[in-house]
Amino acid sequence: MHTKPILAMENTMDSKVVTIFILAFVILLIAIFGIFFGQKILDKSYPRVDDYTKQELRYKNEKISDTISKNPRFWNKKHRSHMAKLYNRRIFRKAHLSYEAGEYKKAVDLFIEMEVDSLDPESRSAAYYYIASSLKKLNREKNALKILNKIVKQLQPNPWTTKAIILHGEINRKFQLSNEPLEVYLQKLYIETPHANEQNQILTQIGYLKLFRNDLQGAMAHFQRSNTPLSRLGKARVFIRKNEYWKAISIYEDFLKYKNLKTYPYFKDVKNAFLKQTYYYAKQWLNHKDYNHAYFYLRKIVNFFPNSFYGEAALFWLGEIFYKRRIYNTAIKYYNMVLRNKIRSKNPVAQFKKAMSYFYLKRYSSAIRNFQHVIDYYRSSPYSSRAAQWIKMTEREILYRRR
Repeated sequence: MHTKPILAMENTMDSKVVTIFILAFVILLIAIFGIFFGQKILDKSYPRVDDYTKQELRYKNEKISDTISKNPRFWNKKHRSHMAKLYNRRIFRKAHLSYEAGEYKKAVDLFIEMEVDSLDPESRSAAYYYIASSLKKLNREKNALKILNKIVKQLQPNPWTTKAIILHGEINRKFQLSNEPLEVYLQKLYIETPHANEQNQILTQIGYLKLFRNDLQGAMAHFQRSNTPLSRLGKARVFIRKNEYWKAISIYEDFLKYKNLKTYPYFKDVKNAFLKQTYYYAKQWLNHKDYNHAYFYLRKIVNFFPNSFYGEAALFWLGEIFYKRRIYNTAIKYYNMVLRNKIRSKNPVAQFKKAMSYFYLKRYSSAIRNFQHVIDYYRSSPYSSRAAQWIKMTEREILYRRR
């Protein structure tokens, strides 16, 4: 009796299940196609990094950097650090290239544009160092000192701080400046830094600061603790101020014996100091008529720099020592060296004294020839008229001898 209704219900259930499966399958297909086509649309709108060429990436980064440089407020707190590093690296490179190319004003402007105070300590020290170095090369040393003081006061022991201390010292030595507050910071920095090289540079700098305010004992104490070429030259300066010239000259001589001295950064300073101080000390002995000591120090100048202004003067005074001792042949040898070297400052007087030496040797023809040489070649010198007088005297002497 109930068979037909049961069959009808089963058929209805089967048709519902089939419909559900079909709907689920359609939805699944729609979802798959939606994801696929949606990704395509997104890819077209926002390309992945892999899809860019290197040139496009470079252009994109430069565009971002330019946007940031023109709009500093674009940076928010979350992205400031990351974007600043990208921007600063690029500008730092440009600034450094300008510095290396000798475009110091442009370099200063670019480094300042970086907002130096926002950098990490080492990068900040590097940027400040290049700014100060550029200012020094632009002959703006006072401004450079202000920048260098900032580096030292940061008390950050790193290579850039060491370079800043060296540069600071160069300016101080040029103008012989002392700075007591700077000494305090340098003392603190000396305690902070673990590196022996940096400690030596700091001690040397403190030594010069003390020297320039005439604290000779304090300066020497720091120079003795340091182990740098500049500290040795500092010792020489202390000896000169204490009138112990022979000790200073000995230090300069040690430097001058180096094989590659001309490539040495302080060659010019050493050469000038040696020549001036040795010549001055030799002249002191000459004034006291101590010819042995004078000869000893004049020969040092001739041995190292015979073709310099002081070398010319030293050769002449060596001739004078033998002239005054009446050793005329040796005097003539030194006068000839004066006349043959490249400097001309002592030539008129050397030529005249050479003629006088021949006169006292009674070689009258040689004397007249050399007196005439003074008249012919050094007419504007005060020795020309004297030479004419001595020619007459020599001629009279020859006539007297013949009688």
